[in-house]
Amino acid sequence: MKNKTILPIFFTCILLIVSSGFAVGGTSDSTKVSPKLYVNAGVYFPESTTTFRVDGQNGLGTLIFVEEFLHMERHPLVFTANLIYKASRRSIISARYFYYHATGEFKISEDLTIRDTVINVGAYLKSDWTNNYFGLNYNYAIFSKKEWSAGLSLGLRASMLKIKLEYGTNTKSGEYKTSLPLPIALWGLFVEGYMAPRLRGSYSFEMFRLSMGGIGGLVYENRFGLEYYFLKNLGAGISYNQILYRINEIPFNDRFDGNVSYSLNGLQLNLHARF
Repeated sequence: MKNKTILPIFFTCILLIVSSGFAVGGTSDSTKVSPKLYVNAGVYFPESTTTFRVDGQNGLGTLIFVEEFLHMERHPLVFTANLIYKASRRSIISARYFYYHATGEFKISEDLTIRDTVINVGAYLKSDWTNNYFGLNYNYAIFSKKEWSAGLSLGLRASMLKIKLEYGTNTKSGEYKTSLPLPIALWGLFVEGYMAPRLRGSYSFEMFRLSMGGIGGLVYENRFGLEYYFLKNLGAGISYNQILYRINEIPFNDRFDGNVSYSLNGLQLNLHARF
């Protein structure tokens, strides 16, 4: 975990140095007047990895890779939209949204015996997962220049997970539905600025860690992006986004505990506008 903490600080310092270097050299925004509003929308190509592990008193127990077990899509196309508003010289407000949807189907190709129960050929389990993700950030620029800024961020996240499972055997069928709201508050670092008159870069890292009653939780988000404005107010960009949710040492009973980990990471292609 130390390496994951050092890495974002390292990239923040690098981007800060590069941005300040261009600023000293006289690089300015191609619009001459610094834009206050940035809007972008695009497609996110994440790799989804969900693991579920149960440990016993004697150590590591069962590890389940959920996407593989349920034959779910691991590389779905995800729509995303972002907004950044520079309210003042040092205050920046940003909002983000994406919608994630993945399905899977697992079929029994041969009889499966679990203790005294026999699951016959033809049994199936269909899964349908959706995630509506909303993010809101307040960034305070400790360093604020015309071409770049850097500082601290405080964010709120809300993920609404909806899970639907349909099952069937040779004797019965049914379904299970649930919704899991996951609100969280994060803090971190950010840096953004013009690396050339039409080239803008940004980097942010936010995290949250909690340990209570033997249960530990970790959430972090890591983003690096570049955008190029081929017209005065219109451009295109690419970014890398990483999101991780992890809950450790969940006490299932006196003999077993476990953890759940859910991550999305991958490239994103965007269309950008600035005003």
